[in-house]
Amino acid sequence: MADKPLILILGDQLSPMLTSLAADKDAPVLMAELADEASYVRHHQQKIALIFSAMRHFAEHLRAQGRTVFYLPYGAEKQINGFAEAIALMVKREGFDRLIVTEPGEWRLMQDMQNWPDKLGIEVEILPDSRFIADHTEFERWADGKKQLRMEFFYREMRRKTDLYENIGNDLVTIRDKLSVSDLQTIRDVSTLVYANDLSPESFGHMLTTNDAGLLEAASLPAENDPMLARVKDMRVRHHVFIDTVDEYYGALHDEMVQAYIMWRRHSYDQQEQLVSREQEPVSQDFFSSSSGYLTMTQRYNRYRWSKIYRQEFQELAAGFNQELAPAILELNEQVHGLSGTMAEQYIQWRRILRQLFELETGSI
Repeated sequence: MADKPLILILGDQLSPMLTSLAADKDAPVLMAELADEASYVRHHQQKIALIFSAMRHFAEHLRAQGRTVFYLPYGAEKQINGFAEAIALMVKREGFDRLIVTEPGEWRLMQDMQNWPDKLGIEVEILPDSRFIADHTEFERWADGKKQLRMEFFYREMRRKTDLYENIGNDLVTIRDKLSVSDLQTIRDVSTLVYANDLSPESFGHMLTTNDAGLLEAASLPAENDPMLARVKDMRVRHHVFIDTVDEYYGALHDEMVQAYIMWRRHSYDQQEQLVSREQEPVSQDFFSSSSGYLTMTQRYNRYRWSKIYRQEFQELAAGFNQELAPAILELNEQVHGLSGTMAEQYIQWRRILRQLFELETGSI
């Protein structure tokens, strides 16, 4: 019997460098918009729409390269809600006998995949995901013997391994060193004009043009002592002050949330461990009648309760931060301005104040 493989691509694996695609250059691809994946946790509708849109564009990209793509749009098959059902449909319709898939990023889905050979009656080949800097073995080696696993410390190790930021910095320095003094001044001029045009397009819009390469150029420049340009530069500094103020808010939010988040993770982990342990234990009447059984149930309930409490606490902190920031008090030209509302609302208020002041002081109303 001839081997007939099928490649499954998940919604967060839209990359031509995927190991499953490299494993077989000719195998057909299956992609599916599934109710289970869209609803197992709450998502914003726009996020789901964007993911589905990206999936459809990637499917067309694969077709343009000559791949056969079986694409199941959302709701097209009423009985298909999960990956296993979608694969079973393809096995029945097309006679595929082997599945190739790059490992998912979620443990929930990985556990499900490991049961697919028995569930679907076909061979399932789960390949490692090569798009990450570290693989599972490297992470396990780093985590071995540590009492606490903190993402920040692991990221530091990855930065040392890759020299990522240092390489970026070196590349920028290399590019800068190749630029002449005139080139560097042009970059500064264009940057200033872009901000000035955003602030007052009627005053500065004619000074910017786009060349054949699609890059912005300065068609003309205001005089160095131009008072309007001086006002733009001053307001740009104040704009940066606003951004610095917002950064301080985010720092305060982190300090408020971090302890509740750590406790929630700890209790959630304990709760999950207890659930797994309980599923592996045979159910007996003695468990419910004994004092030890009652004590175990009480402990599990307490873990669940505290997990919920800490989760609710940091969710409320985050929601409060998004809904209404502490009012920003910023000074501009010896005037004190109070900003309130959400982050987006405060930013709009601040830009409006800058523009009004610019128009007032330059007579551009």
